[in-house]
Amino acid sequence: MITPKRVNGGGGMTFGRVDMAGRGEPSSPAPRDGRINWLDMVTVIDNEQGRHVIGAKLARAELAEGKLTGVALETAQRVLAERERLAAIFDAVSRLIERVRTDAVMLDRLVKLERGEADQDDEIRYD
Repeated sequence: MITPKRVNGGGGMTFGRVDMAGRGEPSSPAPRDGRINWLDMVTVIDNEQGRHVIGAKLARAELAEGKLTGVALETAQRVLAERERLAAIFDAVSRLIERVRTDAVMLDRLVKLERGEADQDDEIRYD
């Protein structure tokens, strides 16, 4: 079970966004039942990835203007590198979640077939 916690400052991920799916009160940091499903995880990860992609685009645009010098230029370059790194991390996590979810669905279907509980929708086709 995941125990979400609010992370304040520093652009950290806030698991309170899970509440947008309607499983908790707006002020609560986690769903009422304490469980987070695949959609919750994918939504949060995709939102975070998008936030960092947008941040990288903004930093890239600021650098392209050519008006920055000294410390401001170095800071913008670091911000761009960090945003691109974080976007890549969240993209990799999103792909991993999708692969695990797909594997879990396949495993569930195989178990049903083995038990003789499969219906027509559970057939595994090797086309």
